[in-house]
Amino acid sequence: MSKVSVIIPAYNRAGIIEDALNSVFEQTHRPLELVVVDDGSTDNTVEVVREWIASHRASDSTFEAHVFTQPNKRAPAARNLGILKSTGDYIQFLDSDDVLYPETIKQKIDAIRQSGLPYAYCANDFLDSKGQVIGRCGSPWPESNQGAIATYLFHTSGPLIPRSAFDAVGLWDESLVATDEIELFGRLKIHLGRGAYLPEFGHAQRDHGGDRVSRSGGIGPDPSAREVIKKLFTMVQGTEWDNPTERNAIARFGCGVVEAYALSEEYQLALESLQLSKNISTGKRRNLLSLFLMLERVLPRKIFFHLYLSARGRMAKRGSAK
Repeated sequence: MSKVSVIIPAYNRAGIIEDALNSVFEQTHRPLELVVVDDGSTDNTVEVVREWIASHRASDSTFEAHVFTQPNKRAPAARNLGILKSTGDYIQFLDSDDVLYPETIKQKIDAIRQSGLPYAYCANDFLDSKGQVIGRCGSPWPESNQGAIATYLFHTSGPLIPRSAFDAVGLWDESLVATDEIELFGRLKIHLGRGAYLPEFGHAQRDHGGDRVSRSGGIGPDPSAREVIKKLFTMVQGTEWDNPTERNAIARFGCGVVEAYALSEEYQLALESLQLSKNISTGKRRNLLSLFLMLERVLPRKIFFHLYLSARGRMAKRGSAK
């Protein structure tokens, strides 16, 4: 049986991390390795994890668990250390504020074997503070094989990835803030191609009132987000993945970056991201973004981006109504 390593980055999660740990232990797949990397917590997260490991280690010889510590470098660096310290054939990421459903790793292993594809991924639930499902995230691989690289097909905890893939494409980019998984999974999808999609929901993202580890495709106004637009385009440019659908998927992500900057009133970064998205896009999307840029030349910047955000909101409503 293939050994799976579950990697959990943690920062000040003493009050909730046991739910994540228990969800790993309750997996029906074995052998299983749990690797927790504490990212410089200022609470007693490390002590909570060590006590949990001590109480579970002896009860199952096919389950091993470790905790490592590092100065505060954020989740991508913690995941990288986890990869380097882990020993599994496959890597499963899990945010410390979320939980895996008991069958998900077994289902992914089975899907890889049955499909012959290199990795498997699933959708996930969003839970509110009362544990009620309020949304879902995840999509099948597009039949046309176009638009898959930049589209948010799965959350950070969605895929089960062969260790060898990281040897080929490298680790998480630690310079990125809120868009790190989009960049890494872009590299992995280009290297591995199509993954096996499971219709079963494999994990839950939970609203616990604090900062989340991952954003589920949501884009924050961090300065590195604009760099990810460039990185995605560089990945596909001149390759078999370079097609109008993919270019417009990258531009659509770029428009999300524009929105994040505009909402934070970082208008210069928003404008630069809009120009970049226009240059990448094709067809009707390029024409639309060109029109926006023409309006920007004659309107005060704050008014222009207010109109831009209103137009984005109307388009999103029309899209969800279809």
